[in-house]
Amino acid sequence: LGSDPDTLKWFVQAEIFHGRWAMTATAGILVPGIATKSGAVDIPEWYDAGKVFVENSEIPFGALLMAQLLLMGWAEAKRYYDFLKPGSQADGSFFGVTDNFAGNGNGYPGGLFFDPFGLSKGSPEKLKDYKVKEIKNGGWRWWRWQGSLRNTQPRERDP
Repeated sequence: LGSDPDTLKWFVQAEIFHGRWAMTATAGILVPGIATKSGAVDIPEWYDAGKVFVENSEIPFGALLMAQLLLMGWAEAKRYYDFLKPGSQADGSFFGVTDNFAGNGNGYPGGLFFDPFGLSKGSPEKLKDYKVKEIKNGGWRWWRWQGSLRNTQPRERDP
């Protein structure tokens, strides 16, 4: 799979990106569940949240879907063009918001939105260590998410 350098570069970015989604999903599963069970808030379980929102929202599902497609399409296009030419998306092309997207290489945007604590501004060795930890945590969170998904599936059991 990784014999072609361009393909390998794309796989590295995919691993980073999917690990970030897995870490976000794990937080989205655990935090509301813990907050609800502790009595702090009353939030539906993660696997029911979309259904509850659609049933109780005044926003039509079609409008929500279209907004999601447009916004994610824009974000994915920006990510793809940044993959092709790293750093090119910090150009202020979206009402000046993208000025803050300049970062530390491909897949690592910076600025207020993506590095609010300035962790990438330290030593290069420390940044390299953070990148390795991100990949490891992303992989573990992917397995955690798979476990959560598996626990929601009905199982046949003997009486």
